[in-house]
Amino acid sequence: MFGIIAKAQAEDRQWEESKITLSTAFEIAEGRYQKWERVNILCKIAEAQAVRDKDTAQATLALAKREGAEYLWKIAEAQAKIGEIPSAFQLLNKIEDKLQLVKALYWIALTQFKKGKKQQLLKTLTAALQAKDKIEDKQKLMQALKAVARMEVMAGKGKEAVKTAEKILTERKLYLPGIASWLVEIGEQENFKQLLIPCAYYLDASYEMCGHLAKLYPAQVTDIAKVVKEFAVSSSKNI
Repeated sequence: MFGIIAKAQAEDRQWEESKITLSTAFEIAEGRYQKWERVNILCKIAEAQAVRDKDTAQATLALAKREGAEYLWKIAEAQAKIGEIPSAFQLLNKIEDKLQLVKALYWIALTQFKKGKKQQLLKTLTAALQAKDKIEDKQKLMQALKAVARMEVMAGKGKEAVKTAEKILTERKLYLPGIASWLVEIGEQENFKQLLIPCAYYLDASYEMCGHLAKLYPAQVTDIAKVVKEFAVSSSKNI
C-alpha cells in the first residue's frame, strides 16, 4: 500500500511526501519475516522511485532479487512496469514456473503495447504461448489463458483472443468480461460480440457487458440502460 501511495505522490511531484512514504515502506519491508511480503513491498517501492530516478529503482530491485530469488517473476513484472524491458527479459530464463513466466511476459507486453512496439509485442506473445503450452496444472492453465487472451488483443489478434477465451472453463464470469474490456479498449466490436452470449449466463458478467456495450455504442446508451433496468427488476422479483 505504501509503495502505491508513494508512487501516486511522486507522479503528483510531491517529492518530500513521497520520500517519507518510501521510508515508511522500507521500514515495514525490513520488519517482515516472509520473503514474499518483503519482495512485494520492495517492488512497489521501486515503481514509486522510478517516477523520478530509475537508477535508485534498479538498486531497490537488486535488493529485492537478493531477498528472494525465487520471486524473480515479480521482479521482472516490476522491471516491465517501470519500462525497463531489457532488464525484465534478462530474468525470464531463470523463471521456472511457467504460469509466473506468462504473467511476467504479460506485463512486458502491456508496456510494449503502451509504447506502440507491436513487433516486439508479437515476439513476447509467442514466448507466452510457448510457456502456456508447457503448463500441465489445469487451474494454472486457466490463469495463463486469461493473460494470453489479453496479450492477443493487444497484438491486434481479436479473433484468436476469443478462441483462447473459449478455452477458459473455470471462473468464466470473472475472466470473460475482463477480456471483453480489452476488446472494447481497441474498438474490436465484432470480436467483442462473440463474448456476449457466454457472458449472458452470469448476472454480474451480463451487467459488465452492458457497460462495455455503452462504451462501444454511446448513441444507444439510453436503450441499453432501459434493458439493464428491466433486467434488474425482473431478477429482483425472482429472488
